[in-house]
Formats: sequence, C-alpha cells, structure tokens
Amino acid sequence: MEHTVLTEPIVNAEIPGLGVLGPKTNCKYPLNNPVEALKATQKMSAQHPSLLAAMEDLMLYERWVSRVVLPIAFRWIEEHKEAVYRDIEDPLRDDVGVVIAAAYEIVKTLPCKGDDKSREINPIWSKIAQKIHDETRQAFAAERKLLKETTCLPGQG
Repeated sequence: MEHTVLTEPIVNAEIPGLGVLGPKTNCKYPLNNPVEALKATQKMSAQHPSLLAAMEDLMLYERWVSRVVLPIAFRWIEEHKEAVYRDIEDPLRDDVGVVIAAAYEIVKTLPCKGDDKSREINPIWSKIAQKIHDETRQAFAAERKLLKETTCLPGQG
C-alpha cells in the first residue's frame, strides 16, 4: 500500500483521494465530500468488509462533528470573539486548534446552568449504536458453524 507524506500545509493542498482543502472563507472551511475517501477504503477492504463498516462509522461521526458540532462551536466563538481572541497572537488567529483551545479554556470556567437531574446521554444515538452492535453479533453468530472463532468477537473464547 502506498503512503502519502504531507510536506506542505494541508490548506490549499491536494489530498490524494480527498481533493483540495481550501482556505477559510467567512469563518467557514469548505467541506469535502467523503465519497472519494470511502471508495478508496472500499478498494482496501475488499478482503474484509468489517474494515469498511468501521470506516463508514468513523466517517459518519466525522461528518456529524464537522457539519453539526463545529458550526455550533464556531457560532459560540463568534458570539464571544473578544474574550476568545484576546490572548491569541495575530499570526495564529486562523489556526482552528489554537482558537478552539482558547475557547475551551473559557468554557471550562463557566458555571453549569442546568438542573441537578441525572439523564441518559444520547438515548437515540445510543439505541441505534446498540442495535447495530447487537445485529452484527447476531449475524456472525448465525454463521459460527462455518466461521468458528475466526470472527474474533469479544467473549467468543
């Protein structure tokens, strides 16, 4: 398998299989469609479809973080721009990691505003993930006579 070593900054760089990551524009970074990366993964995982399933799950999570969580975080940063950027040197103001770190330092000091009730976190997503987990185990169990212990599932012995 060929490995690519990035010697240039990722912004405006061609990432094999992913395209070009453009510069920040109006506080937004362009989002690449992960289909090309997934196609490359499909070629790699033709011998082991579980690798493809794992990559798909990771890509779904990454897409959720990139398209849902980060825009919320950046909206909060924009609303608290003066405090977040106060101690960031000018050359680092576009460094997402530095900006997130500065915002995180502020968020850590904020009081928690909420009730004291204990609640399950992410009940819908947890239910979906558990169903996928259970059905995967059931699918492998149904083929155990042929596959024996080669599926390497936990608790299999």
